[in-house]
This record gives sequence, C-alpha cells and structure tokens, in this order.
Amino acid sequence: MTGGTGNQRSIRMLAGRSILVVGLVAALAGCGAGAGAEPGESLEPTGPATPHPTAAETPEPPAPEPTETPAAYAVDCDALLSADQLYEYNSNYGVDPEYAPISPEAAQAAALGGTACGWSNQTSGAVVEVAAATPTASQLEALRADAATGTAVPEWGEGTFAVVDGIGTAQVFDDGRWIVVSSGDFLEPADANALVKDVLAGA
Repeated sequence: MTGGTGNQRSIRMLAGRSILVVGLVAALAGCGAGAGAEPGESLEPTGPATPHPTAAETPEPPAPEPTETPAAYAVDCDALLSADQLYEYNSNYGVDPEYAPISPEAAQAAALGGTACGWSNQTSGAVVEVAAATPTASQLEALRADAATGTAVPEWGEGTFAVVDGIGTAQVFDDGRWIVVSSGDFLEPADANALVKDVLAGA
C-alpha cells in the first residue's frame, strides 16, 4: 500500500507542475500581444499628427492700394472767362443756359470735379467751351500723354491743339491745373489763342 500511495503523490506533483507550466506560457503569450489589445487592432504608432497653422502663421491679405481723389475746382464761369473778355473775342457770343459739355475733354474735366462752361454764338449757334480741373498727379500724367498726340503750342506754355470730329481743342497744363478751350469754330491754334490766354490770365 505504501508504494501505491507514493505513486499517487508523484502523479499529483507532476500534474501540478504541468498546470504551472501551462499557466506561465499563457501569461507570457499575453504579454507579447500587448495588454488590452483587441483582435485585429494594431498598437503600433501611426506617426506624428500634422500641426494646424496658428493665427500667427496665417498670411494676412495685402493692404489695398490708396486711391487718389482729385481736388474739386469749382469756380464761377466768369472767373474762367469774363464777360468783357468774351465780348472782345466776339460780341455775338452769350451765355448758353442749356449748355452741357460737348467735347470729351470738357466732359472729363467736369467729371474730375472741375468746372465746364459754354457760350453760344447767337447767330451761328456755335459753342465755345472752357473747362478747368485739378486732377491728381497720376491723372495729370495720363492726360499729358493723351494731349501729346496734338500739336505743341509753346506760346501757351505746356499746351497742345488738335481737331477731332470737327471740334478744335486746346489743352494747357498750368501749375497743376488742366485747362480746356474748345469749339467747332477752332480750326487751328490761332483761332483759340486769344481765349486760351484770357483763361490763363484769369483761371
């Protein structure tokens, strides 16, 4: 009976060791897979997150370019051309109460905040226009370039004359002012000479 009891004890000891070995293997296997990992889920790092640009890194839109505004040049028509000067030029001319700018230059001068005036011949209906404005520096540069296509008239200082669509127009640039004198009666600079000089003297 003693031998049987010894055999049984040996079997129990071997069985206990087997259970211990199995448990240890299972524990080691669990550590290798990673604690808390779900089947099919990888615990490997996915790489650093892409940082979002901060407010300081966001480029600001460019500032708008400053715009130039011409100074208004609102004067009475008598200040541009007096009644006496007009009478000396041609006594048949009088103020045109229904006047509206005819030449493109007179219309542009008015649009730039200047003054445009018209006198009509009581017999022929011809109109003499006188306009003046004080454009900005960049506007003056563009106007000079356009006027340069005409014939230079040094007698007026920085002045030119041209006939376009039957209207003769004198343009003079004088101390920041743009002066326009035009009429369908002007065929050459001499036709406008007296009036241009009168306007330069009084404008």
